[in-house]
Amino acid sequence: MQKLIQGLQHYQTKVFGSQRELFERLTEGQSPEVLFITCSDSRINPNLLTQTEPGEVFGYDPDICQFKLLTEQRATLSLPERQFVALEI
Repeated sequence: MQKLIQGLQHYQTKVFGSQRELFERLTEGQSPEVLFITCSDSRINPNLLTQTEPGEVFGYDPDICQFKLLTEQRATLSLPERQFVALEI
């Protein structure tokens, strides 16, 4: 728990201020160019893996990943419509 608290404090004092402009722009909405389909897994961080900034990638972990992913089409069909419509992906 202490590691999380220290991480949040570091973010508030060092990171947020240096990226304030980015975060202010993100408050106006989001329109990521990429939908990154992944499984719920603490080891997966779409922004870290793709070397992108907040707001550039929409990470999505459908429930289907709890089971064997049978086909790419099956995963695509499980995505809620709002990912495509509201976020313009």
